[in-house]
Amino acid sequence: ESVETFGSIDDRLLAVAELIGAAATLVGRRVGLFRRGGASPMVGVTGIDGDALRSIVEELFADVDPALRPVVSIRNAQRRHVVVGRPDDLEDLRRHCADLEAESRRRREAKLTGGEVFAPVFDPLDVEVGFHHPGMAPAVDVVADWAGRCGLDVERSRALARAVFTDPVDWVEEMAAALEAGAEWVLDMGPGEA
Repeated sequence: ESVETFGSIDDRLLAVAELIGAAATLVGRRVGLFRRGGASPMVGVTGIDGDALRSIVEELFADVDPALRPVVSIRNAQRRHVVVGRPDDLEDLRRHCADLEAESRRRREAKLTGGEVFAPVFDPLDVEVGFHHPGMAPAVDVVADWAGRCGLDVERSRALARAVFTDPVDWVEEMAAALEAGAEWVLDMGPGEA
């Protein structure tokens, strides 16, 4: 029996969420945006401007296929972003930034420069799959195909999958827009312990 015909809206939403979860695992493993041991495909980076972080990522991974190179895809605060990529690439990024930090400290201690030492903090996220990354685009098509076979609204399922898999997130801008629209309460349901 079709969920679309016989279920409630909650049932349909739950069904799409299940399809998204299954497609995430399938495609995430295929493209390498998947946890390997303790290495996460998503890392929070604090203490660096978003444009500066994007420049470092673009320069470091210029020779990597654009569909698979790490991307700065989430802004959680003015100086806190999330980079999504294959775990080995994220480790290369962390090491590169550690080298830049060491050089920054050396120059500061030698009084060659002033100001703050370049010292971004890396915090791997507890996730299995890297979300909000262009490499996950095939998962959107998988969800749409499965949704059609299950009698679910294909375009709605595609839109929900795209929001999870590939669309970037700017939490700062979303909160500003909500407040400007008159929101008086914001309930944060995570992820994390916020």
